[in-house]
Amino acid sequence: MYRLCVAAILFNDEKKVWAGNRYGSTSKTIQAPQGGIEKDEEPCAAILRELEEEIGTQNVKIVYQSQKWYKYRITGESSDIQYIGQTQKWFLIKFLGHDREINILTPQQEFRSWSWYNLADLPKQVVSFKRKVYQKVVEEFTPILDRL
Repeated sequence: MYRLCVAAILFNDEKKVWAGNRYGSTSKTIQAPQGGIEKDEEPCAAILRELEEEIGTQNVKIVYQSQKWYKYRITGESSDIQYIGQTQKWFLIKFLGHDREINILTPQQEFRSWSWYNLADLPKQVVSFKRKVYQKVVEEFTPILDRL
């Protein structure tokens, strides 16, 4: 079974995108904010909730959402016995605040550190089983981000 999920490409005024190192992981890989869609929750509401839960802010504006749902299968140590993978709706989201508003020390801490990255650099820095999805999202979102 694949888990329905949302994910965010959160960008700042310099068009850099937010990504973090997962809490509890010693890996140097990064990921964008993401999370499951709750029962009867719309994807737009889910991504705003996930941003609040994972980075402590909803001071954002949704600019675009992916034209399709992207799917990946979980492999390796990250395997979850409940789900074999995730099906994700991705959002391009403008961060309207200041870096000091980002708080990863949330009650359900997901990240141990974070930084701003070039969008094109994300796929090579994520865990291997997510790379194809990240590459497809970068291909879809780059022209939109470039026009902003």
